[in-house]
Amino acid sequence: VRALLGDASPLVRGAAVWALSRLVPTSEFAKSASDAVKAEGDEAVRREWRLALANQIEAHA
Repeated sequence: VRALLGDASPLVRGAAVWALSRLVPTSEFAKSASDAVKAEGDEAVRREWRLALANQIEAHA
């Protein structure tokens, strides 16, 4: 899944973000999200990172 975070397609990257959020602990995902949002060029994918992180935090609250 992590390899797909660098895919050329924003759709694939967004789907990879969602999948990763289901597979890793919140603390690990939060670190990945923080780094990725800064580096990601596509607004929709940045939004997916933020949404997935918020959903993961909410699910574990």
